[in-house]
Amino acid sequence: MFWINTKKENPKDEATYSKVSLIDLDDSSDFEDYALSEKAEKRSQRINNLMSCLSSWLLQICVIFVILCLLAQAARLFSSSAEVDPASADIPLFGDLGCEFLSLREKYTCQSKAYWKWREAVEEDFRKTHRIHSNTSYALPRVWEGKKIWFLGNSHVIQLYISMACQLSAHLVRRTQKSRFLQSVIESSSFMVNGKEITLYATLNTKMIYLRNVTLLRDFVPVEDIDLIVLGWFNPLDFLTRSHDDQVEPEIDNSLLRRPNLNWLLKGFTGKIVTVKLFGAKFGHKIHGYQLRDYMRADSAEIEDFDVCHLDIDWWIEKYGLCDQNGCLQQTGHQCTPGPPDLVIWKLFRGLRNCNGWLRKTSG
Repeated sequence: MFWINTKKENPKDEATYSKVSLIDLDDSSDFEDYALSEKAEKRSQRINNLMSCLSSWLLQICVIFVILCLLAQAARLFSSSAEVDPASADIPLFGDLGCEFLSLREKYTCQSKAYWKWREAVEEDFRKTHRIHSNTSYALPRVWEGKKIWFLGNSHVIQLYISMACQLSAHLVRRTQKSRFLQSVIESSSFMVNGKEITLYATLNTKMIYLRNVTLLRDFVPVEDIDLIVLGWFNPLDFLTRSHDDQVEPEIDNSLLRRPNLNWLLKGFTGKIVTVKLFGAKFGHKIHGYQLRDYMRADSAEIEDFDVCHLDIDWWIEKYGLCDQNGCLQQTGHQCTPGPPDLVIWKLFRGLRNCNGWLRKTSG
């Protein structure tokens, strides 16, 4: 048995000596075996320490991953409980042929082979090039929730009103018809989407628009509360007084009718205006037997103080072609419903380029 001094500072202190097993220092082979054994032990200890660290790191990573998964699940549960399922706010690209609002203008519906071929081609294109579901529906942008929209103009704007109402019809909660004649529409409809009402007002082809006394009209439409007006053209006076006198509020004296005065009609209005023309106006010189110049429209001076955007009502024609109410013929004038008017509403719902405020979104 030997004692080896392991502390140079005090070699005489027995406490500083370490006992090194029974080794014969004169035997070099025994010493080499001992050294190799010690190295192996140290190497094994280092490996064990490394494995222990790796195990600890892996355990921490697993714990963090589990926590993140739980947080993500909690966020999804909170989101689903806080708002209506987004799928419930999906609306169809084309309204249902059974939509009750189509009764306003049943003559605009089409059933020909040409119509269905046109519609199928449009739906296929939209599935490929636009963000809509395979069942040709799309999510209504939340910016429209809670809005009040007023449709003001002639029968071409009636088609837009019908299309918007039919696309939202699954959410209908209330509909009020103040007056309905063969050519005029005066009504409102409300739809509940994600807990917020969207209300549409329609005063279309009505003599109330042509009266200097706008009390009747403003009693029905809360002009000050309207967020957006879809403003179209107005028919010539003789359309109301001669051509369809018995079909548009015959109780109103024709001698009282004048060109619509938007300064009076829009008094108190602070929202936004989207202007539209007639279907096919940029392709034809006559629509419904009238020259385009015969139709009345808003003067720029009447609406220059408002936030105004122009929506091209014919944006789809060059790509998909006209689909006129008479068997989907390639003619200007009223188009098939459901059909081109729905594409105009889709464009409106998606948003308009170069428009300020809440309408300024990327159009497809």
